[in-house]
Amino acid sequence: MTEGERIVTGETAVFDQDARKITMTGGAVMREGANVIRGDRIVVFLDENRGVVDSGENGRVTATIYPGDDRGKKR
Repeated sequence: MTEGERIVTGETAVFDQDARKITMTGGAVMREGANVIRGDRIVVFLDENRGVVDSGENGRVTATIYPGDDRGKKR
């Protein structure tokens, strides 16, 4: 699944049209730029511009996040 810079991959994808969400399972990975998050399941809420990453009972969620450069941006 690709949405802007966000790319979500996995073995199985289920689209829930009524809830406007995609659930990706099986080695799910979410990438946005250089940021990478891995888990057993990723749920992407299309109308909310957010995702939730879950792990299995014995697994872990792993994330590599590179903070953005805020210099020069108005606050």
